[in-house]
Amino acid sequence: MLIQKIETFTEANYDYLFELHKHYHANPELTLFEFNTAARQAEEYRKAGCDQVALLAGTGVVALIENGSGPTILYRNDHDALPIQEENDIPYRSTMPNVGHLCGHSMVPAISVGVVRNLVSLKDHWSGTAVIVSQLGEESGDGARKMLNDGLYERFPRPDLALAWHCSPTLPGGTVGIRKGPTMACAAHLDILVRGVGGHGGFPSETKDPVVLAASIVMRLQTIVSREVNPLEPAVVTVGSFVTNSQKGTVIPSEVLLKLTVRCFSYAVYLQILEAIERICRGEAIATGLPEALFPKVMPFSFFTESVYNDPELTTKVEEIFVDYLGQNRVRKEPAYTFAEDFAHYADGGRIPLSFLWLGSVDPAKFDADGKPKEVLPSLHSPRFLTHPPTTIRTGVNAMTVGIMGLMGTVLTE
Repeated sequence: MLIQKIETFTEANYDYLFELHKHYHANPELTLFEFNTAARQAEEYRKAGCDQVALLAGTGVVALIENGSGPTILYRNDHDALPIQEENDIPYRSTMPNVGHLCGHSMVPAISVGVVRNLVSLKDHWSGTAVIVSQLGEESGDGARKMLNDGLYERFPRPDLALAWHCSPTLPGGTVGIRKGPTMACAAHLDILVRGVGGHGGFPSETKDPVVLAASIVMRLQTIVSREVNPLEPAVVTVGSFVTNSQKGTVIPSEVLLKLTVRCFSYAVYLQILEAIERICRGEAIATGLPEALFPKVMPFSFFTESVYNDPELTTKVEEIFVDYLGQNRVRKEPAYTFAEDFAHYADGGRIPLSFLWLGSVDPAKFDADGKPKEVLPSLHSPRFLTHPPTTIRTGVNAMTVGIMGLMGTVLTE
């Protein structure tokens, strides 16, 4: 049976893939600086027998497997690390101070190598084209756009559909998570420069205190979602940083810098929130008595991460393939999350259907017989987030191989 062949190939490669995962995990590289990781990943794709391998946008890798007529499927993984000190006590913990693979990005590139090895070994059983993308800069939110701007869809075949795994911090290894429709929020980051007239902390009447103004803005921003956005539209406005240009309690500063993130599932809602932020800043500045020349400056970042929308038709097909392979009890329904994922940009404005898939990566021993966690599980980006290699690698490689081949039209029960 073909399924047994796939699993046999995966098992034969398991030790190698585990060592590759450990190598990436111990040697993490930050967003847009994944030079050694990209070189190793490109080497692995070449060794696996890909027809073409190239670097895009500096540290992104694209591999091509051409195998006759049929659909073109893009399968993406990502390989950048986070500026977080790992706290896991494992032999292959990060060797880089304050840098760690704490979002599963040491796991998914190793899994992709296993998938590629399987697809190359099983060419007699499928027909089509596989475009494998090992992406830089997912954590910065602009890695996908950088690869697209560097000609991904011009230099390689344009995909008919795109798939991606992401490690789940809530699902046990051996399971997968499916979501149809809105899946991950769009995300924008922006700064607000709040200005005032500084002076002596003991004589505030001669100043225009930007700390008080900034505090008023922060409090009013909390009313945007609760009082202005339709309550049926999920949205988040978070102020994550509040910094003045003074470090003394006796000094009223002249500036405060606020750093925000905005999350929602609709671009129209994002524009509504942005307009409200600008209005609140103007209104609070007027109430403070500031001259217009010193009104707060709202400065959106230069990029915007679109919302991930899982195409219902494609995702239904993937779900059916996974249920046939894994069984209904190992295919879980996932909620929408207000995390952001630049996998959305591979859709090319909605013209290419996507399916962003969750891969269970938690040690199954941490769940009881009813499938409930026995303990508080570390979240993504936690210094203690850790995947469970035996179940995550095997399920990730096998299920994605089965998924891609099934979408190519392969009869998997042959």
